[in-house]
Amino acid sequence: MSAEREKVCAVVATHFPDAGLGQRLERVLAQLPRAILVDNGSSGEPALLLETLARDPRVELVRNGRNLGIAGALNRGIARASELGFGGVLLVDQDTEVYPEMVMTLLRIQDRCGESAAVIGSNYFSVRRDRDLVTCRGRPAPEWIERRTVITSGSLVAMKVFERIGPFREDYFIDSVDHEFCLRARARGYRVVMSCAPLMRHAIGGPTRYPAWLSPMAVFDHSPRRKYYIARNCVATMRRFARREPAWCLRQVLRLGVELVSILAVEGRKGAKAQAFFTGIGHGFAGRMGPIESSWPDGYAGCAD
Repeated sequence: MSAEREKVCAVVATHFPDAGLGQRLERVLAQLPRAILVDNGSSGEPALLLETLARDPRVELVRNGRNLGIAGALNRGIARASELGFGGVLLVDQDTEVYPEMVMTLLRIQDRCGESAAVIGSNYFSVRRDRDLVTCRGRPAPEWIERRTVITSGSLVAMKVFERIGPFREDYFIDSVDHEFCLRARARGYRVVMSCAPLMRHAIGGPTRYPAWLSPMAVFDHSPRRKYYIARNCVATMRRFARREPAWCLRQVLRLGVELVSILAVEGRKGAKAQAFFTGIGHGFAGRMGPIESSWPDGYAGCAD
């Protein structure tokens, strides 16, 4: 496994990262020989931080100059890793804190699953919900479970998978980029699996106080612009995979319903978020993709999915 680890490169998409990025990146570099940071238009102190981190010979910084979205950043990092001769990539969000056993665990699962598994994802401790994403039961507990989709962060993907099924869809910009990629892989006959053991700490969205009746279904407090992408890309993905993945699509319909309830009942800026949400649904049905230009307040819309 140590030899296999040397063949994997970390790819981290950044967009105005906080000062803790260096410490989180060091946790990744303790497990892998190289990390490629792909920045989506950071400036000021975050840009200086990235330049400082790039002085480490194990770190390479790719600057996009503007915000190309999570898909664009990941694709450029993956292409660079391929140029450097790496056989696989570990995709990590800028705010994800990886655990020391992550890489070896993912490589072990990849070895046991063989080429049938396109994406090896990581179970994680959700900072917002204060619990692990999933709890695997069994005697003995399985090392991994099969999933329809996994999130981008903490995913191990072999380079030949991208060669066979294509890159992340850049017209999605952000949100559902990982879902679409996983469903596309499944449509090609691949499996998507996830470790049962939590391998990282991960936060999605902003903090929100939910009433008890909504907590089991709680979504996250994103900006209006993110609400647009969530709704649009979810609808666009359902349109494409409805026949092949009906159970997944039904869950997304429920997710959008809960998202709307959350906007109207719990979150702030209800008007702007509702407008963005319904505009996104309309654009998803119409197939209008790509980055959106609007007057909605711009939130964190460059890296996390």
